Amino acid sequence: MTVLDPTAQHRFVKRLVEQLAGIPGVTAVALGGSRATGTHAPDSDWDFGLYYRGSIDVSAIRSLGYEGMVVEPGKWGRLVNGGAWLTVDGVRVDLL
Repeated sequence: MTVLDPTAQHRFVKRLVEQLAGIPGVTAVALGGSRATGTHAPDSDWDFGLYYRGSIDVSAIRSLGYEGMVVEPGKWGRLVNGGAWLTVDGVRVDLL
């Protein structure tokens, strides 16, 4: 997987968050996991929580064109309402 320097990380996160925030229904995007707690390694994945009202347009996530798997809301059980495992520019990204 790709390891980004701090400047590239900033650009990567800014671009991705702008894309995710533009998905119909999304009201907020939050950083989570080890990156949010400061316990990550240089090659750790990036975890983002997508908060939405009503429903989320899963096809819009798929249309971003990133490699990986997108799971419909309700398909992972009752504790996590769908999500995705993606590779974005060589970087692992989880959406919850």
